[in-house]
Amino acid sequence: MVQRLSKLCIDYMCNELNCDNVIGWDKYATKFTLTRLSEECFTFMQQNIDLLIDSKKFLNMNIDQFVKVLQSSYVHIPDEYTLFKSVKDWAFAYDRSCSSDDIKSNLGIMLPHIRYPMMTGEQLDTIEKDEAINACYPEMKDEINSSYKFHATAITNPNWSLRKVTPRHYYHGYSCKFTLPNYSRRHHDNNRYVKVFPIPRTVRLGHSPGIGLCLSPWVQDGQTWSQQQRADLGSVQSGTRTGREISPA
Repeated sequence: MVQRLSKLCIDYMCNELNCDNVIGWDKYATKFTLTRLSEECFTFMQQNIDLLIDSKKFLNMNIDQFVKVLQSSYVHIPDEYTLFKSVKDWAFAYDRSCSSDDIKSNLGIMLPHIRYPMMTGEQLDTIEKDEAINACYPEMKDEINSSYKFHATAITNPNWSLRKVTPRHYYHGYSCKFTLPNYSRRHHDNNRYVKVFPIPRTVRLGHSPGIGLCLSPWVQDGQTWSQQQRADLGSVQSGTRTGREISPA
C-alpha cells in the first residue's frame, strides 16, 4: 500500500513539473533518492533552462544542480553567452549570502563548464573586458585566448575535453562550422517539411549527439532558412515545446 501510494505521488509530481516547482522537487528527489523523479526534473531543467533563466527561478538552484545542467549538451538555450551570463548572475545574486571567497570558489567550479569556443568573437571580447569575472577567475584569460585560437585555426586547447567544442541545443546559432552528412534528407508532409538529421552528426573535431541547431545561415538545397524558422526547428528537434511545421523561406 505504501509503495503504491509513493508511486502515485511520484507519478503526479512527474506529470506536474513546471518552472515554479522543478527546482524544489529536484532537491527533494535528491535528498530521498527518488531516482525517477530526479531524472524527470533534470530532463525538464535541461529542456527549459532558458525559461528558468528568463523567470529568474534558476537563482534558487544550488550549485550541484546548476553544474549538472552546465555539463549537459542537451540544454535548450539561445546561445552559450546566455548560459555564461546566468552563471555570473547566480554567483553575484544579491540575495545569496556568500563571501568574496565563496564567490570565487563557486565561479571556479562553474565557469570551466562554459563552452567558450561556441561564442562569437564579440561575446568573447565582452567577457575579456569583464573585470569582476577576471578578478574572480584568473583562468579566464587562457579560456578566451584558446577560444580565439580555435576560431582562427580550429586547434583546440590540449586541456579541453571534446565536450568543450560540442554545441548544445542553441536556437540563436553560434560561430563554429560543421559538416552534416545526409544534410538534404527531409520528411515531406503536405508540401511542408521538418529536417531529419542522422544521429550522431559529425562536427569538425568529433561527434556531437543531438545538435539542435548548427549552421548560420541555414541552407538546404539552395534555400536559406530564417532565424524564426531555425528557432521553430530547434523546438521540433529538442522536444521542449510544441513546434510548428516549417517550410523554407
